[in-house]
Amino acid sequence: MIYQIAHTTIYTYNKYVELTPHIVRLRPRSDAFQTLQDFAIDVVPEPKGISAIVDLNGNDVLKLWFDEPTKELKIKVSSQVETHCHNPFNYLLEPWAMKLPIADYPAPILRHLQPYMEGRVDPAAVQLAQEIWHGSRGRFSRF
Repeated sequence: MIYQIAHTTIYTYNKYVELTPHIVRLRPRSDAFQTLQDFAIDVVPEPKGISAIVDLNGNDVLKLWFDEPTKELKIKVSSQVETHCHNPFNYLLEPWAMKLPIADYPAPILRHLQPYMEGRVDPAAVQLAQEIWHGSRGRFSRF
């Protein structure tokens, strides 16, 4: 299958602001499961510079930096991705991955997840997670 993906993010400000460097994580990766056939990014205002970076998890990211104050930042990304996996659910879940809380996950996995578990959590996300937890009685099911 070939997917056409379009994403636009717009920030508007009520006064001129100095933009700090931005990390854009909207570039699909090419790997054994999919091929990135086309990628384009359009940024307004035009950045002073753009660097392509591969992060520690192997993701392609773009770092943008700016030199002029602005009242709006618009980032528009379009991609074309071909998938090579005909059944995305063709895998086995580990028994520990079928239960909550994730505190019971193996230590190496918990260490890998730790950066994503730090900082402020949106109360709406907490409420949703609690509803799912209670509704599933702490277990995941296969569709």
